[in-house]
Amino acid sequence: MTEFAVRPAKIPTDRLPEASPALLRDGYRFISRRCDRLHTDVFETRLLFEKTVCMRGEAAARLFYDTERFVRAGAAPGRLQKTLLGVGGVQGLDGDRHRQRKALHMSLMSPAEVRRLADLSADEWRSYARRWERRKEVVLFDEVNELLCAAVCRWAGVPLGRGELEDRTAQLTAIIDAPAALGPRYL
Repeated sequence: MTEFAVRPAKIPTDRLPEASPALLRDGYRFISRRCDRLHTDVFETRLLFEKTVCMRGEAAARLFYDTERFVRAGAAPGRLQKTLLGVGGVQGLDGDRHRQRKALHMSLMSPAEVRRLADLSADEWRSYARRWERRKEVVLFDEVNELLCAAVCRWAGVPLGRGELEDRTAQLTAIIDAPAALGPRYL
């Protein structure tokens, strides 16, 4: 069994009797926020009135990627597939289909390409930092989303027309921030 760096005597439990509203509100940050609050990398909660164990960190990733314990097919809710993961995406495949699709994606992540992305990101950070020096106030979350979008688009060869960066940043941020939210955030 995979060991966690600090194994609690008992898995901490989230106080909420039903955490689904918090998950919908917090989106991607749901697990990390609760782990931070509970001072742990694993905790138990209730989602849709079902006991659910949430984890983060390297040990959790090793456990999650153990193909003897988990299958991907059908695991992600349809709402998540339609936004963040993509219907038929690599995250929902198992066996040879998963390995082949993952290899295709990972072929783009050679050491040279990772270095190129890092260099493009560093260029954007420097460029944005020069702009920030002239401002009275900077909303770092929004600015970092935009600079990362610019760097990734340059790296992937996706041309952005004049004024298009703000729209693309908003779209990509929404995909990550609220992939399974209800109401206007999801739309």
